[in-house]
Amino acid sequence: MATVTIGCGTRYLCLDISNAAPCRKLLIREGETLVYDLDVYLAEPNMESVRMYADLQPFFGKKLTFLLADGEEELPFPAQLTDRRAGEEDYRTHLRPTVHFTSRYGWNNDPNGLIYADNVYHLFYQHNPAGTRWGNMHWGHATSEDLLHWTEQPEALYPDCHGTMFSGSAAADYDNITGLKEGDCTPILLYYTAAGGTSLLSSGQPFAQFLAYSTDGGKTFRKYSDTPVLPHIIGGNRDPKVVWAEELKAWLMALYLDGREYRLFLSRDLLHWDDFQTITLPEDAECPDFYPLTCAETGERLWVFSGASDTYLVGLLSENGFHPLGEAVPYRLGGGGSYAAQTFWGTGDRIVKIAWGQMNAPGAEFSSQMLFPAEVTLHRCHDGRYRLATNPLGEISRLHKMDIRVDKSASRKCPLQYQLKGDAYDLTIRVGYDAAPVCCELYGISLTIDASANRIILPDREIPLAYRWDSPCREHAVRLIVDTISLEVFADGGLIYTALQAEPDFARDQLLLYPVAEGDREEISVDLAPLHSIWQ
Repeated sequence: MATVTIGCGTRYLCLDISNAAPCRKLLIREGETLVYDLDVYLAEPNMESVRMYADLQPFFGKKLTFLLADGEEELPFPAQLTDRRAGEEDYRTHLRPTVHFTSRYGWNNDPNGLIYADNVYHLFYQHNPAGTRWGNMHWGHATSEDLLHWTEQPEALYPDCHGTMFSGSAAADYDNITGLKEGDCTPILLYYTAAGGTSLLSSGQPFAQFLAYSTDGGKTFRKYSDTPVLPHIIGGNRDPKVVWAEELKAWLMALYLDGREYRLFLSRDLLHWDDFQTITLPEDAECPDFYPLTCAETGERLWVFSGASDTYLVGLLSENGFHPLGEAVPYRLGGGGSYAAQTFWGTGDRIVKIAWGQMNAPGAEFSSQMLFPAEVTLHRCHDGRYRLATNPLGEISRLHKMDIRVDKSASRKCPLQYQLKGDAYDLTIRVGYDAAPVCCELYGISLTIDASANRIILPDREIPLAYRWDSPCREHAVRLIVDTISLEVFADGGLIYTALQAEPDFARDQLLLYPVAEGDREEISVDLAPLHSIWQ
């Protein structure tokens, strides 16, 4: 049985995978001890495949044996190990989004541990380095100085005997209340779910909440203890979100429990957590987020509690708990696209979020993307309800190659027409509040802005066009970010938002805008900007 010492020439395990292949269990042992196991879809002869690179850096210096569980078959060597990933720096590959973050290789989903610390933005995310299907959950890691351009870092968290690494959050311990600080860097704390029973290594273990930390600015992470900071409570309890609550002079952890129930826990030292409050969130589950916002219209400081599907509550926080001011608002309109949004820790009064974009990329070396970073604001609308607005970060203007304004009185026979020149665009379409239905054709993707019926008709859904009718300019503005596999739609100042899978036909490089009905004529204007790639 072949044994390989992991080192400089054998850091990466290369796997040719195909989603058409059956799932097999890869066992990695040190002697007789199982230290790592992966679900893999190894391509068979004549199958189309892509190559994955699983980083074995945590096992440097160890002598490992690689076996396939069905029949204890050896993985063929030596071609399976290498010292670097092929084309590692080349992100301009098949279907790669131009302005949306993706991992270089493998599946990614929920953003985790979003934090701004010591002038660096950190994005962690659910990552499968061994395939383009969900599974084998690690915490991937990328860093940025501007929230636009990202540098992918080594995996932050690997599966262990407690489970694979499910979602969580991050905090910076500036006051060193945990006592974990070493050197000059602020400790970065990662709270995560160890999903017991989701790997052979963790067979029989429950879901529980653990802590890892970095004392070198996020370059490396150590797991704090073999004991969870919050033991198993019920079922698949998971996805801890930790935030400082000034009203309580304490830290709060929001945790998903089961069904529609979440729970808040309180801590003074970031290590020990006490039960505080149970919250029910209709129509939602998983991935809680919890953060304060100041209402733009009233100046009130309120708190927002949301779930993975963007249902949210707005309320007051006090020593007596979180108290919603009204019913839960289903924020994800029309379903699909955006999931598991999380806000950054450490950005002060500016609330910045990133969500997982549930878009497929068939045949690519990656799967799914992060949606464009957005700023979240809170508004009290004319009906008295509090609503969140989501808009692309203003920094997107730095990606504009040029800014163009086109105005035209358009008809079906004489549309507003523009020749497109790029793979990604940021554009805003403006029509009157009483305009006839207007069709937009963008790289072959069609949508209709129907002001009279207060709706936007998208390829796979309809969404409202407005929650408020108090715009002083008396026009509708619909903003679109189109990229290689997605379309993001913002309307009504961001109160309306959705994201969807889209497959632009870049050979059909025209933007057309025109009234749907023959004989109608409308004044239409569009601001548009082709976008630079975020990949250097």
